[in-house]
Amino acid sequence: MADAPRFTRDRNTPSRRRAAALVEADEMLHASLIAARHDQGLSQQHVAEVMGVTQPTVAAFERYDNDPRLSTIRRYAHAVGVVITHAVSRDGTPVQCGWAPVSTSFTFSVNPGATARQVQFAAPDTIKSSVALAA
Repeated sequence: MADAPRFTRDRNTPSRRRAAALVEADEMLHASLIAARHDQGLSQQHVAEVMGVTQPTVAAFERYDNDPRLSTIRRYAHAVGVVITHAVSRDGTPVQCGWAPVSTSFTFSVNPGATARQVQFAAPDTIKSSVALAA
């Protein structure tokens, strides 16, 4: 029996629909992060200072054709005062990792005069985790 073609021009295959959904999610995340910076009234220069990079680096991050690393996305999100949540699903059904979440809440402020935000973090019950963000 011959193998199915790896790539096809048919836009209605499950693989093509999944790829389109992933691209759309990436674009929405990118646009939402930039909108969060604007909503906070933060300049690219301010975000750059918080991230420990130059303003042109932030401008490059905000370009439509940028393909940043996940760690850079986290640092930018932290600098503009937002938290990103992730979800993994297969055909609309969440994929479970087997961790039992333990919620921790705290309030923080991005800059003086900014509105405080309530944030919920879930951490695995049995695995120690740490996150390092530039501040």
